[in-house]
Amino acid sequence: MTTSDTQTTSNSARPKSRRGTGRRLSPGRRQYLQFKAKYADSLLLFRMGDFYECFDEDARTLSKLLDVALTSRDVGGGQKSALAGIPYHSLDTHIGRLVASGLKIAIAEQTTSEPNSEGIVDRAVVRIVTPGTVLDQSLLEQSKHNYLAACVVEGHQAGLAWLEASTGEFAAMELPAANIIDHLERLEPAEILVDTDTRILLEDITKNDTSRKSALSKTVIRSLDESTLDPELAANSLKSHFNTDTLEPFELENQPLATIAAASAIDFLAQTQIGRLPFITTLRRHRPDRYMYIPAAALRDLEVLTPTVEGGPTLLNTLDTTSTPMGARLLRDWLSAPLTDLNELNTRQLAVNTLYNASTLRSSLDQNLTGIPDLARLVNRLTLGQSEPRELRQLFRGLDKAPELRQLTTNRDTGASISPLFDGVSSHDEVRDLIDRAIVEDPPFRVSDGGMIKPDFDHDLDKLRSTASSARSAIASIEAKARQDYDIPNIRVSHNRVFGYYIEVSRSHLSKVPSEFERKQTLVNAERFITPELKDLENQVLRAADQISELEHSIYRRVCQQVAEHAAAIMRTSQA
Repeated sequence: MTTSDTQTTSNSARPKSRRGTGRRLSPGRRQYLQFKAKYADSLLLFRMGDFYECFDEDARTLSKLLDVALTSRDVGGGQKSALAGIPYHSLDTHIGRLVASGLKIAIAEQTTSEPNSEGIVDRAVVRIVTPGTVLDQSLLEQSKHNYLAACVVEGHQAGLAWLEASTGEFAAMELPAANIIDHLERLEPAEILVDTDTRILLEDITKNDTSRKSALSKTVIRSLDESTLDPELAANSLKSHFNTDTLEPFELENQPLATIAAASAIDFLAQTQIGRLPFITTLRRHRPDRYMYIPAAALRDLEVLTPTVEGGPTLLNTLDTTSTPMGARLLRDWLSAPLTDLNELNTRQLAVNTLYNASTLRSSLDQNLTGIPDLARLVNRLTLGQSEPRELRQLFRGLDKAPELRQLTTNRDTGASISPLFDGVSSHDEVRDLIDRAIVEDPPFRVSDGGMIKPDFDHDLDKLRSTASSARSAIASIEAKARQDYDIPNIRVSHNRVFGYYIEVSRSHLSKVPSEFERKQTLVNAERFITPELKDLENQVLRAADQISELEHSIYRRVCQQVAEHAAAIMRTSQA
């Protein structure tokens, strides 16, 4: 049978159908699929009203990891899709478990409240969360770094970079490819970006070495797009980020592999933050000649950072009496990479000797350092616009100890050898004054909860609050007036989210209800009413509440922006 015959037979046998019909997806389904196509390697949390929803395979993954119900939804064209979701207010609770599983999570938020011409609200992916780019303090271990590393191999040489999104630390180096595993074990990155040669090298090294395989077992390893691994492109990316014409300030001019690794790390971070990078203002070239090289096997055998027996002692645990999260991480760095520079060693030992012999100074410093929060991680969330009111108040409490720390380390003989260590500490008078005037002592955890701005900070906000308070007082007076005027002793004015404000009268007194009372709801033992006066006052309260919420958000954002202008000074204080 010829092709022509086949076509003719096929056409004659095909059942007739209405012209132009076919499966048609719902607008919401089409929007979801457009996002999923762009973020195919991520678990997509799609905000729909009060829930973050997952569909298809993502839904099955979410259901399995979080033990939430797996259902289905009609998505148009007679099709159904697997569906699972979590309430929007519990995102922070669940995100930790998703990150711990090694997933890359894209969070799509609703950016408008009113539907567009297709009948759906606009949405946008606002951030992507991965194990190595976490910024939320509740998901981070305070005493440990949470590094994102990138590694490329060429022949016997390698480039390695590591950054910590939550603190802004960023370093890179070139090294013999055979030494990569030792440095990765020391850094313990949460996530590594690798090219093909690095992946093969790591697999070869760990294949027959169970201890090394175990050391990287909790690390997520992702492949780099090797089509972009070019030293010139990488250099341009770094120069663009740091707004420089050269890489000389970072000592990377003749370090092509380190440059590629560093650019790979910063570019990946930029992708996860949708272009808004954490406060990363410098890149340090790690110079192996300044530190003692300790093979990973020696670190393990000497139990410097990790015990050979679970729960056993380590050198780090024995020495760690630090008072701040920044100090705990610094001690970890010192022990895993001891100094070899004699001048720096002498400076450090002189400071230790001073504090050892000056017990009063040591005690005062310890007292002031105790309770200081993780300033570096707080300020990075601030610069990204992710700070919550409680975190801003934590920042104030930490900075409020800075003037006393400066005073303790200056103007006294015993402080002469340690005062240089505190050169980066500023008093932060302007920042402390702003936060203290603006944010209430015990603020809500989330901005959306409202009530974080102090009275007398903003005149317009005070006026709106006064209007709302007066309206609520007037509503309260309606109850007392009705009892007196209509002789209804158990009349009461109440409120719920469904009906708003209403007047409730028991059935035994319904005969006394005046004609201007408009029936709103009938209950078994009572009736609920509304009056023009009550409706007007309710509208005043609702309008004021909306305006208060909008203005508070605006004021809070402005305060955060003003504090963020001092990020560099705050970061220097955190590093002292």
